[in-house]
Amino acid sequence: MMKMFWGIPVCLVCSLMLAQTHQHDHEGHEHGEKKPVEPPKIFLDKTLRIVQYQLSRLDNERLLLVERKTDDPKYAPVYSAILTRAGMSPQYREEALQGLVTINKSDASTELLKILESIDAADSQELRTGQQLAGLLLAQPKEELSQHTETLLAATKSDSNLYRAVGYAGLITADRAETALKQSQAGQSATLDFLQAIPLLPKPQLRSSLRESIIELLAEENPVPVRKEAIVALATVPKDQAETFQLLAPFLGNAELRIAAVRTMLKIPPKDRDPETSAALVAGLVDFAEQTPPAERTTDEFIDAMQFCDQLLAMVPVEQAREYRARLREITVRVVRIRTIEEEMRYDTPYFAVEAGRPVQVVLQNEDLMPHNLVITVNGALQEVAELGALVGPSPADVGK
Repeated sequence: MMKMFWGIPVCLVCSLMLAQTHQHDHEGHEHGEKKPVEPPKIFLDKTLRIVQYQLSRLDNERLLLVERKTDDPKYAPVYSAILTRAGMSPQYREEALQGLVTINKSDASTELLKILESIDAADSQELRTGQQLAGLLLAQPKEELSQHTETLLAATKSDSNLYRAVGYAGLITADRAETALKQSQAGQSATLDFLQAIPLLPKPQLRSSLRESIIELLAEENPVPVRKEAIVALATVPKDQAETFQLLAPFLGNAELRIAAVRTMLKIPPKDRDPETSAALVAGLVDFAEQTPPAERTTDEFIDAMQFCDQLLAMVPVEQAREYRARLREITVRVVRIRTIEEEMRYDTPYFAVEAGRPVQVVLQNEDLMPHNLVITVNGALQEVAELGALVGPSPADVGK
């Protein structure tokens, strides 16, 4: 995450421009042509451990240059390395998966489950790769996944957090939701695994079909961790979002559940936010801001709450909103949080405006695998800066950046 502070003398609309550091055709246009990378020599006739070691020393570009064929099992480690490598493009993961299926005469679900079981979820890069592989698994036909019901059920009892969630998500995708729900009642840990599986489900209608089961877990008699995870899961359920907004509003008064509720309600479209409820929430959030110690006003939790408050102020009558803004101005800096959209080369915030003469904090949160740039220009300079940026082009010395 990158944080930047400015006292901006004029009202600006920030121009967001991003760049991808994958190898593109334009690489080498500046500072001369880049020398082509020679295919590395890998000794595939060695033991599996030695082959894996050789492959692990290659960057992604060189790994993709290693010879691979589907007519000999000796190429399987190459396909496995590509499939599990962090930062690999989806097209190459899919090609590698198909290569393993062909060599091993199996199916995609078998290969993916085998790899997912070995993912170290404690490693952030491996976890990210595992989540992408889980997406590939859950995209397989439900008829194929249903053939692996026993494996998926066993996965729900694994030592790996990710693999347990994948087990639940796989059962739901394979049309075994009742089996998943029954297994989720085995204890608090199982319930949490079930809830963490819901965001993994690629189909919105599947997530929506579980809405009532999630809502039941919001009941006061459930432990706080379960209620919190249920609130988080609701953020991915597109059904009845206006009702979800109303349902979660009371949780903003609960210190243990407030931030989970804020982050889920931030994802509910403005059209589904009731004005009367919004006004009441603004009053509570302003009070919360005033009661928060100064040292805690730069935390992610506080920033999220103030971003939500700022959005809701647009639904409050002008005079009332002006009074709230004046109170907030005494204790907070206006914060704009911008997040990247994974693998889409865009941000979740197309534009924003700030008050003239007031400081603003811009937080760029990049959870994508590729680096992104945020450029702030003076008013009217967007085209000039964009054209100059295009002329500079990537630098071979900076690996295409």
